[in-house]
Amino acid sequence: PDLVGSTTSLTIGGSSFGGDGMLSLQSGWGGATYGRLFASGGKLKIGNPQSNDVELYTANLTRMKIDASGRVTTPNHPAFFAVGNAGQTSYSAGAQVLIVNEQWDRNNNFSTSTGRFTAPVTGAYLFTYGFYSYESAKQFAIKINNADYAPSDTSGLIDVKNTGDMCNGTMLLYLTANDYVTVGYRSGNSGSVYLNHCWFGGYLIG
Repeated sequence: PDLVGSTTSLTIGGSSFGGDGMLSLQSGWGGATYGRLFASGGKLKIGNPQSNDVELYTANLTRMKIDASGRVTTPNHPAFFAVGNAGQTSYSAGAQVLIVNEQWDRNNNFSTSTGRFTAPVTGAYLFTYGFYSYESAKQFAIKINNADYAPSDTSGLIDVKNTGDMCNGTMLLYLTANDYVTVGYRSGNSGSVYLNHCWFGGYLIG
């Protein structure tokens, strides 16, 4: 049966579509179908039979988009990247290296005043970070709430062997909402870096 309104129609029952039941959303009575929700083989399926996007909304804003080729984008998914904005800069033992020249920040979770990324939700996050060191035999760390993250005394740490070396790393972290992440020298390590060759970035995995 159809339930007909001024601009929409509703169809229930989709044996011709190979399903156990189907809800079709049309553009006006007898217009093109742009949305289907149906049951098939014990699965709930949602889609658009046309060559158009499928979008998910909250607060009347697009939060996820699937285009006709199956490419998925999440325009409000937290992610950022920043680089240094100075020359040679010295830091005391265990200090945060202040990287604040924001290149982009989706969802505004990175602070250009503190160099902190603050987790908006609890979940898994991936970070990348790199440094140019003027001294040899120095260790750097990613930090959660200002504490070095080094659970196995190696995880989360990167080090330089020679003067003028670059070092970089990536780290997968599980954060609680409002935890903040920074990068800098490991506790007990101090020295100087060339900030213009340093970077810090990351994003929410889920």
